[in-house]
Amino acid sequence: DLDDEQYEAYMEVTVPRYAGEMARAMDVPLEGALSTATRQIAGLLPDGRLTPNQRFFRILTPDDAPVGYLWAALQRDVTPPRLYLYDILVDESSRGAGIGTRAMAWIEGEARRMGMHAIALSVVAHNEGAIRLYERLGFEPEQVNKSGMSMLKRLQPASEAGPAEA
Repeated sequence: DLDDEQYEAYMEVTVPRYAGEMARAMDVPLEGALSTATRQIAGLLPDGRLTPNQRFFRILTPDDAPVGYLWAALQRDVTPPRLYLYDILVDESSRGAGIGTRAMAWIEGEARRMGMHAIALSVVAHNEGAIRLYERLGFEPEQVNKSGMSMLKRLQPASEAGPAEA
């Protein structure tokens, strides 16, 4: 989990990045998207990093260098119970090296460990690289619209999944 300083650094990056994605996907002005993104994230995180059922992690290289962040929420009140992946951010200079794939494998193990039966996420339509990654990892589209899609990967229970990946 992130400490206060890491959480603040993550929010300083993620809010404007999310606003930019929203502006592009919905073809709206960046200023309005920034206001909406700020409101939406504040609504999801009324207690910041300590908001119940929210989890924040740093993504590290194999030699423990920080190269990104992951934000997920436990959603036990839906069927199937799922881990909703709000954000996975890998520094641009570290992309293409398999770090995102390893982070997704790790969070899948964490989801199983927490008793979740699926991982859900949303992706904007223009992020074709992420869509290909998620499809390769076994995510399937649930809902699709012109700005993007929600995707779901059902998980085997931990007892049936075999050994966890490192």
